[in-house]
Amino acid sequence: MTRFASFPGNGSVLNEIIGSAVYLEESTGLELFLPFSIDLAIHEGGSLKSYLTNRRTLIPPHQLATLEKIALARRSIYEIVASTSRSLTLRDIGTNETVSALIDSGGYEIGQTVLCRITDFEGDPIVLGSVSTLKKLDIEYLLPLTAKGLTVDDLLLWFHAIRPLAGIKSHGGDPLIACKASLFFSRPFRPFP
Repeated sequence: MTRFASFPGNGSVLNEIIGSAVYLEESTGLELFLPFSIDLAIHEGGSLKSYLTNRRTLIPPHQLATLEKIALARRSIYEIVASTSRSLTLRDIGTNETVSALIDSGGYEIGQTVLCRITDFEGDPIVLGSVSTLKKLDIEYLLPLTAKGLTVDDLLLWFHAIRPLAGIKSHGGDPLIACKASLFFSRPFRPFP
């Protein structure tokens, strides 16, 4: 699928997605972005749907059914509520539903919040593609968007603009909090006298 997603004629936006990262100079930024960008191109970018459209007659029926399920899976925000060596029990923050999904659970802790996609695979829920650990500011930005379905633009804006802000702390060590300010003037505001 990754190879199919990398060819421009296959309805992929992978080149544009990777092109959005030209300023990521730190190797850790690129190490996180490359798996995320491929996952983004395959799912939200439309490569998987294009693959299913173009190759439907060549795909064996049992594989086609699995790929169609995967194509319907949407990213959501989950809190990790339990962990074993092979699975995580996750609570969807938007719907409050709980699911135990197969994943290599190394590196995840109970109480962490993650952005991921889960689908049923031969009777077992599995976590698909990239998994991103979230902070409070990430959740505030992404949660309202998950209800309508995250787009490539939503996720690129989050990855490049919002996500870096989530790591910023005040001089006192407190995390940055998203705020909305409204100004009301007693008389009409005129910027130039």
